[in-house]
Amino acid sequence: MKIDKNKYNGSIRKKLILIIFISTFVTSIIGYGGFVYWFMNHQYSKVLNTTNIISNIISKEAAKLIVLDEVSSASEISIYLRSFKNLDSLVLYNLNKEAILQYSKNNKNFKVDPVPNNIDNNYKIVDNKVIKYAIIKYQDSNIGYIQVKFEIFTIYDLIKQDIYIIFAILSFIILLTLFISIFYSKKFTDPIINLVQFLETINLKDTLQNRIVIKEDNEFGKLSEEVNKMLDRIYYSHKELKQSEQILIQQSKMAALGEMIENISHQWRQPLTIISSISSGIILKKKIKAPITVEYEIEKLEKINSSVQYLSHTIDDFRTFFKIDKDKKEFNIKHSYEKTINMISSKFYTLNIKIIEDLKDVNIIGLQNELTQVFMNILNNARDELEKVDHKKLLFVHIYQDNNNAIIKIKDNAGGVPNEIISKIFNSHFTTKKDTDGTGIGLYMSKEMITNHMDGTIEVKNETYYYANVQYTGACFTITIPIK
Repeated sequence: MKIDKNKYNGSIRKKLILIIFISTFVTSIIGYGGFVYWFMNHQYSKVLNTTNIISNIISKEAAKLIVLDEVSSASEISIYLRSFKNLDSLVLYNLNKEAILQYSKNNKNFKVDPVPNNIDNNYKIVDNKVIKYAIIKYQDSNIGYIQVKFEIFTIYDLIKQDIYIIFAILSFIILLTLFISIFYSKKFTDPIINLVQFLETINLKDTLQNRIVIKEDNEFGKLSEEVNKMLDRIYYSHKELKQSEQILIQQSKMAALGEMIENISHQWRQPLTIISSISSGIILKKKIKAPITVEYEIEKLEKINSSVQYLSHTIDDFRTFFKIDKDKKEFNIKHSYEKTINMISSKFYTLNIKIIEDLKDVNIIGLQNELTQVFMNILNNARDELEKVDHKKLLFVHIYQDNNNAIIKIKDNAGGVPNEIISKIFNSHFTTKKDTDGTGIGLYMSKEMITNHMDGTIEVKNETYYYANVQYTGACFTITIPIK
C-alpha cells in the first residue's frame, strides 16, 4: 500500500522539527553564555595573576631604579614588559607617589594617573582595560608603587579577528542541527504517519483484511500489533454482522411473504376470472353445438393468452423479489418502482388509495432487488396508515435527479408520525403494530440497505401541504442515492 506522506508534512513533523531546532538553539545559546561568562572571568583572573607576577619579577629592577636611581634598570624593565602582548601600559611610582617610569604600548596621548589612597586589591575596568595598582616590595620593605593596564580580549574581539571562521562554524552548526532535527523527527513521525494513513484507508467494505507492518522493537511496533489485533476483532465481528444482516433481510422478506401471497391472489383474480369465463363460454357453445366463427375463437384465445402472459409476468416479478442480488448493476429507479407497485397495487385499489406519481427516468448502480424491497416496505407502511383514516386517501411518489443524486420522495396524508417516536422508526425491532403482525425490521433493513449498500441516506419528516385546495398532513420519506 502506497502512503502519501506529503499530506502530513505540515502538522506534527514540522512541529517536531521546530521543537528540536529551538531546543538545540536554546541549548547552544545557554552554552555560549556559559562560555562567555567563563572566558571573561578567566580574563580577569589571568590579568590579576599577571599583575602580581610582573610586580614580583620587576621588584629587583624597580628597586635599582627607585633606590639606586640606575637608569639602565628602566631599559631592562621595558624589554621585559614587551613580552606581555596584552599589556597596555605600566607606571612606576616612588613612595611619594611620583611617576619615575612609564611604559605604553602605543605612547599616544598617554597620561599618568595619580595613585589612589587605598591600593590594596584595588582594580577597576575602564574601556575593556583592567587597571591594577600594587605595592612594590624589596626585602620586605615598601619601595614604591606600580600601576599596570591590561587589555581584556572579550569574546567579541575574538569574533572580529576570525569573523569568517566563526561564521563558517556557526553555519555548520545550524545546518547540522537542522539535519539532526529533520532526521529524528522523520524517524519519530514516519511510523505514526504510516499508521494514521493506513487507518484512513480502512472501511467496512473490502479493506478490513489489510494489515500494517511496522518492524520496530519499540512502542510503535507494539502499537501496530494492537491495531492489527483490533482489526482482526472488527473483521470477524463485521463478518458475523453481515451474516446477521443477511438473515434479517431474509426475515424481512419472509415477513412479507404472507402479504405477498395475498397480493398474488388479488393480482390473479381478474385474469383467472377472464380465463374461466372465456373457457366456460366456449365449452358451453361446443356442448349446445352453437356456431363458433374462426374470428370469435381467435379473439377469445388472444384474451386467454394475454391473461396467461400477465400471470407469467407476475410470477417473474415475485420470483425476482425473493432472489438474492450479489453483484451491483445499473438499473432504472422508475422501472424498479413500477415493478413494486404492480405487485402490491391490488390492495391500494381495494382501499381506494389514489397514487399521484411524478416519475423521471434515473439510472443508478446498485442492487435492484434491495431497492424494490425498500419501496415495498415504505409503500406497505403508508398503505397500513392510510387504511386507518376516513378522509380521502392520497399517496405521492416523486422520482427525480438533483445534481449527482437520485431523489425518491414518498408522501402520504395519514396524519404523520407521532413526534415522540419519529426518531425511533428506523431502529431495529421498533414497531407500532404490536397488536398485529409487525416485526419492526422493515424500515430498519430499509435504512441498512440504503446507507450501507447504496451509500445513500433515508430520512423521514412530517409535512403539512395542500392538494386540490385541501390541507393535509402526512409522513414524507426522502431517499437520496448517489449516481455513480
